[in-house]
Amino acid sequence: MPKRRLTTTSLLIWGALATLFFSGCIFDRKPPEESIAVVGEDYLTPEDVTHTLEEMGLDADDPMLRAQVVNRWVDRRIMMHEAKRLGFHKDDRIARRLEELQTEMVINKLIEEELRVDDPTDEEVVTYWQNHTGEFTRVTDEVKLIISYAPTRNQAWGIRNGLDRSATGKELRGLYPEVRIDTTGAVSIERLPKRLVRAIEPLRSGQASLPFELEKQWLVVRLVERINNGRPRPLDEMMPSIRARMIAEERARRQVAYIAALRREARRRGIVDVRVPGEIGMDLSEDVEQDTTGSNP
Repeated sequence: MPKRRLTTTSLLIWGALATLFFSGCIFDRKPPEESIAVVGEDYLTPEDVTHTLEEMGLDADDPMLRAQVVNRWVDRRIMMHEAKRLGFHKDDRIARRLEELQTEMVINKLIEEELRVDDPTDEEVVTYWQNHTGEFTRVTDEVKLIISYAPTRNQAWGIRNGLDRSATGKELRGLYPEVRIDTTGAVSIERLPKRLVRAIEPLRSGQASLPFELEKQWLVVRLVERINNGRPRPLDEMMPSIRARMIAEERARRQVAYIAALRREARRRGIVDVRVPGEIGMDLSEDVEQDTTGSNP
């Protein structure tokens, strides 16, 4: 498996181990026969590993990922035993932090369950885009590129010559398996390395640069398209981000209204009493004043 895959999934696996760490199934005192790892009185089963990887959307049958979960579970259990031996689990700061994390997770669960937002329809997205066109206007010049990364200058020249012959990406990968070829979306020129910008400056759409070295690799860059600033971004390009933005905005609106309603209800039931001077408490007071029926003085 590529090294990058392991690196990308490492943080996910570390986080998911928390689920196993506090799972009741691994704290039974008698390890079953199918246990694949035992540390003290704690154990890990194949089903635990499968469940962890499936929750992360990873391949639960991949032996390297399974081994990674097992090894890190063992390491964390060993470290936890040592931390308890030294008494670190009794630290008041850790207890407060755990309480904060629990509060945050429970509140997030409340928001997730109570403030569900349906995906906007395509028609709603189009209307939003039309009403906010100015916000989606390009503020810098952008380019779309095909970038070939070669380990040697000779291979880079081979790629360059292949592009001149209109060779396909599949053909080039077959001839030069060590070369990586990436296609970008619209990228702001300001975000590109200066060396790369200089290489594409004289190019017209469809042309490829001469090989040049950048960060110990040899690059050949083909210019697909130049897009000048001031042009609105096309709707098909913006659809996913507009949809996500609409969902976030609607959820934020509902959250404000939901919290205001909870405040009023809490005040009516007498379970909240805010005593702060001046304007600090204005927000709460204003929320309550909007519905004074049955409110406490």
